[in-house]
Amino acid sequence: MVQTGEPIDLGIVSQCDVMNCTYNEGQRCIAGAIDVTFLDDLAQCYTYTTEEPSSSVQVARGAGDVSQCDVIDCTYNEGQRCIADSITVNLLDSVAQCATYTTTSSGATG
Repeated sequence: MVQTGEPIDLGIVSQCDVMNCTYNEGQRCIAGAIDVTFLDDLAQCYTYTTEEPSSSVQVARGAGDVSQCDVIDCTYNEGQRCIADSITVNLLDSVAQCATYTTTSSGATG
């Protein structure tokens, strides 16, 4: 649990290979924040979209921080926060995946 007043270090998307994502700008994630979820046995970037936001919607631009991670069995998940220094997102079988996802049972040390 994060206490109020403490700075929160979030994992960032250091590289995104999902070239057709609206938030990909030169392999850099420009979404203000992304969510990672576990769906269909894959750690997926839930923020991935190919649709342009409507002109009436303000899109937060930023460094692609991982604001929430629901992949509880990942080595880098601590209270639904990504504690990896950075992550890579890639596209496999039309799914934007967190390539940094490592299960706690695989013995990774971070």
